[in-house]
Amino acid sequence: EGRGEYVVVRHCRVFTTNLDTTPKVEGVYDALDCEALAVTLFNKFFLASVENGVVEGRALARDWLVGLMGSIYKSAEQEEVAMFEDGAVNGYSHRGGKMEKKKAVDFKNRLIAREGSKLSKSEVLLAQGHEYLSALPLLVYSLMCCD
Repeated sequence: EGRGEYVVVRHCRVFTTNLDTTPKVEGVYDALDCEALAVTLFNKFFLASVENGVVEGRALARDWLVGLMGSIYKSAEQEEVAMFEDGAVNGYSHRGGKMEKKKAVDFKNRLIAREGSKLSKSEVLLAQGHEYLSALPLLVYSLMCCD
């Protein structure tokens, strides 16, 4: 009598779509928000520290940083080769009978042993020559050192 039973039903609609991947990593790096990435990494490293211990969390952070710095350096090498193959001079390449403006990349400050570089080897390896990623190593290092 007067005792109604209710059933709560929740629906979740999921939409998926296919997106093309970029053939060059530089496009991803140019659109990267370092602060948002640092927050995401903090959560990832914190969870790893809680689940596996602080030593494992720091090891994950170190491995992630080394992998990122290596991929940034390899990307700069590949971009330099691609610009050389395109015949780019002073940021312009000649394609299809017309001059196209290419993104200016400062390879002398992104690669080791380049004439005219103002950066040391360690600064180059820490991506200090990259406009968008220069703060990222410091952010990840600070995450590794926090309690």
